[in-house]
Amino acid sequence: MTIKKLIIYITLILTFCLGCGLPAFAAKFTPAEAKVLNDAAKHIESQNYTAAYNLLNDHIQKNNPKQAEFYYLLGNAQYFRKEYSKAYDALLKSVELDPKNVDAVYNLGNVAYERGRYGTAGKYMGQAYNMRGKDRTTEMCYAAAAAYYQAKQYGNAARMCQKLISSGAVFQKTGYIE
Repeated sequence: MTIKKLIIYITLILTFCLGCGLPAFAAKFTPAEAKVLNDAAKHIESQNYTAAYNLLNDHIQKNNPKQAEFYYLLGNAQYFRKEYSKAYDALLKSVELDPKNVDAVYNLGNVAYERGRYGTAGKYMGQAYNMRGKDRTTEMCYAAAAAYYQAKQYGNAARMCQKLISSGAVFQKTGYIE
């Protein structure tokens, strides 16, 4: 499992373990919607991505929900199925519906990276890094810098590297900073 996949997987599990499970869905969703989301999350957790995809896709096709969570989970299921174009579209829809969902923004960046859209990947990864506040990680900053570097957007890459260096989380020699 690659680092990106591990990060997405851990993010997804933490999201549901820390409050997005069935009880959290109850206030915002009908019982039927909450069941679909809960069952899809369980399928993803057990690495049954096809079952999660089928469940979510069927629900979305029939009901056209306006809640970001359906598209977030669908995008993650598609990512694990290596359907990066579809995952990108689903995660983009999730971010459009809920632009404050840091995990969706970051995962959108990961999918953009997989599609070779490095500049877009850097944009979303950097945005997620900034949104995360005190919970941001050096891995998020490094991933954004690497994506910008791959896109040959050296100014943006340097800006993210400077944030990484300024965080003090990484030992740096004076020559590295220059």
